[in-house]
Amino acid sequence: MAANPQPTQWLEHARKHWGTLAKGAIWVSSVVGGFWLPPSVGLTESAQKTWLFFARFISAVVVGLMLVTTVRWNRRSHTAGWWSLSFVSLLLAIFAYLGYQHLTDSWTLNYRGRTVLRGATYSPQAAHDRERNPGENDERLLDRFAGKAEDVWTADSVNVHRLYLGAFYIASVPLFAVCMMAVVQAISCMSK
Repeated sequence: MAANPQPTQWLEHARKHWGTLAKGAIWVSSVVGGFWLPPSVGLTESAQKTWLFFARFISAVVVGLMLVTTVRWNRRSHTAGWWSLSFVSLLLAIFAYLGYQHLTDSWTLNYRGRTVLRGATYSPQAAHDRERNPGENDERLLDRFAGKAEDVWTADSVNVHRLYLGAFYIASVPLFAVCMMAVVQAISCMSK
């Protein structure tokens, strides 16, 4: 009968392999975990799930590739490179996150309890209405069109906004994962 390992042995073993465990945890969380940022606005519920699953897929692939990279570049001399990657990816992730939030705030409006994504170009009917009522805001214009956003803005301009929001959303998810992976790898390399 094998003896139970002592708590100090278990802690030493965990300390020795914490980097691998942390990287595995980041990969698993990127695959199955959600993200605190909701998917692109102005989408149906099923389309939001599609964006979320796509972001998870991209994140899982990026983190998987990072795992391969961490095996190859794992020496103490690689520490500075990993710190640099963590810093750059954090800045890019923050830029993508804040960009997403800014565009969401700029391109959406709340209309009777639902979020409506605006376009950049008014439909001919809405443009004519804006000329007659230049001081009115988009909420009033949408109200006059019975809440039908597709009658206020052109479909192409709404779709362009939706794609930009999606791109910022998709970019932020894997960038945060890359940042976390690079920090764990930098600490792991530093301790060698």
